Amino acid sequence: MAASIHKYWTLVWARAIEDENLSTIVDAEDIKALRSENKFLRARLAIVEDTRAQAVFKVTKSEMIQRMCAQAQKKAELKLKVCEDMVHAKHKQLIEALAELSKAKDLLANLGTIAPCNTC
Repeated sequence: MAASIHKYWTLVWARAIEDENLSTIVDAEDIKALRSENKFLRARLAIVEDTRAQAVFKVTKSEMIQRMCAQAQKKAELKLKVCEDMVHAKHKQLIEALAELSKAKDLLANLGTIAPCNTC
C-alpha cells in the first residue's frame, strides 16, 4: 500500500511539473488505475490477514494438542510408576514367601533327622 501511495504522489508531482498552471494534475485514467490498484491491495491485505489468522489458529490448536499430549504422557508415566511400585512390592512379598518356604523345607528335612522323643 505504501508503494501505491508513493506512486500516486510521484504522478501528482510529475503532472504538476508538466502542467505549470496546475489546472489538471492527475487525469481520470490515473485515478481509475490507482483506485483499482488500491482495491487489489486491500483484497491482498484481507487475504494475508485471513491467512495469518488461520496460521495463528493452527498454532494455537497445535499448542493445545501438545499440552493435551503432555498431560496424557504425565498420567501414563504416573500410572506406570504406580504399577512398577506394585510390582516391586509383590516381588518383595514373593521373595519373603520363598524365604519362608525355604525355611519350612529345611524344618521338614530336619524333622527326619531329629531323634524321636522318649515318650513317643
